[in-house]
Amino acid sequence: MPHLLRWICFVVAALTVVPAEQAFSQTPGTASHVPGQLLIGFQSPADRESLLNQLDQAKEGIRAGGERPSDVVVARRGESGMIIKIEYPANLRERMRGDPNAELAVLREIAGQLKASNNKITYAHPNWIRRLNPPAPPSDSPLKPQTEQRTPDSAPTAGMPNDPAFRDGRHWHYQAPPTGMNAVNAWKAGFTGSKRVIVAVVDTGIVFDHPDIKNWGNVLPGQNLVSFDFDGHSTPRQGDATDPGDACAEKTDSWHGTHVAGTIGAVGTDNGIAVAGINWNVTVLPVRVLGPCGGSDDDIADGMRWAAGLPVEGIEDNKNPADVINLSLGGPGSCEPDGEAGHFFEAVSEVLKKGKVLVMAAGNENDDVKNHVPASCPGVISVAASDRDGKLAFYSNFGNVSIMAPGGDVRDYAGRDGKPIPGSGLKDGVFSVVKVTTKNSDGVAAYNGTSMAAPHVTGAIALALAKHPEWRGHPDLIAQKLRQSVAPLPRAACAKPCGPGLLDVMKLLNQ
Repeated sequence: MPHLLRWICFVVAALTVVPAEQAFSQTPGTASHVPGQLLIGFQSPADRESLLNQLDQAKEGIRAGGERPSDVVVARRGESGMIIKIEYPANLRERMRGDPNAELAVLREIAGQLKASNNKITYAHPNWIRRLNPPAPPSDSPLKPQTEQRTPDSAPTAGMPNDPAFRDGRHWHYQAPPTGMNAVNAWKAGFTGSKRVIVAVVDTGIVFDHPDIKNWGNVLPGQNLVSFDFDGHSTPRQGDATDPGDACAEKTDSWHGTHVAGTIGAVGTDNGIAVAGINWNVTVLPVRVLGPCGGSDDDIADGMRWAAGLPVEGIEDNKNPADVINLSLGGPGSCEPDGEAGHFFEAVSEVLKKGKVLVMAAGNENDDVKNHVPASCPGVISVAASDRDGKLAFYSNFGNVSIMAPGGDVRDYAGRDGKPIPGSGLKDGVFSVVKVTTKNSDGVAAYNGTSMAAPHVTGAIALALAKHPEWRGHPDLIAQKLRQSVAPLPRAACAKPCGPGLLDVMKLLNQ
């Protein structure tokens, strides 16, 4: 037990991304959107080029708070979108200083002007900022009943990895359904993946120097696509996907992308270090789109595009396009071509047309997934979270999701006195890697969330592509195979609709 406690002494609650307009009220002093930026979409590439050909005339018609902007810079985005960066006149900047809502009102005014002047524009909305945020325990059941406490599962040994987290029984999420997603039986049958399968993790980046990641050959350098800081300044999209940390206000660094990538297979499984990944052999492509205090819709959308091998202005083309792209992020919104998330809709459509699989976390708001983007976008694989009993996790979004997969539940258990037993719920979380620190010398943590559920599905698809390379380039077929291979839900698993069943990678492999 002391060894187990040493491994789990450090934990950050599982994570989701909330829309910036909500996050603004939760984190005073931070912006809800990138100041002075609008994302614009057109009905066709030709319509966009037509406006660009008359750009000077279009700029003349823009008014910010009744005044002509000091400057307007335009850049193409995707097939038929663009980003407009507006420099406000000095007196307007002074009036709006410290008031993000006033600046948002000006942006909305300009968006309205553009749409009114050009009926070929499908969407015009601010460049929203999305933030990582832990699922909040429900007020009516903040603790798990003491009678439900359990010890870690004993792990099988024959043909299994020797990584400490697996040997200690902490990888319950790899066991057979309804507990886990059945990686153990896939491994036993000899399915451990292939380096020819490329999986992108669009997230906070990755900790390349983790002992369970460096020198094991499963991770590419990737790309940094974060384009702004929270002083409102632009930053260059350059360098690899190194995660320097994403601490913001009272929130500590999450190392979220590393945790997600570790589950998929960025780690050196069966190397006697830290944790096991679903794929012992795979090529993980990290794409950094979330920095301190969050990331913008523009950066996230371009991260998807770049991962898929689509051109992104100002960035060298990706020479290793992904087969599967994992996004453990999102926020409230409607995925409609003319809505406030129109930029997501457009990017998702382009990536799917390229033949790539998009796996999205359904969200941690205990809400219908139809109210959240990009998980509700057509054609994506949306993943709800199950707990250790195979039931819908208390925080998970629900509804028309594609599948459920292990997301965990790290709430503390209640003692006999009704008070929380600190740290007692960590064993029910999903274990993966984070940065090694003086407080966490092993660089392992237990998280919970649909952010953790999604990479189980992504990892399962990667294993299946190693066996069925003919599935590559057919996202609709893979989504169909997932639906056909689910394990049945346990009795009373979901009080609300939660999809066709539980992820079972062994059944998927046998399709």
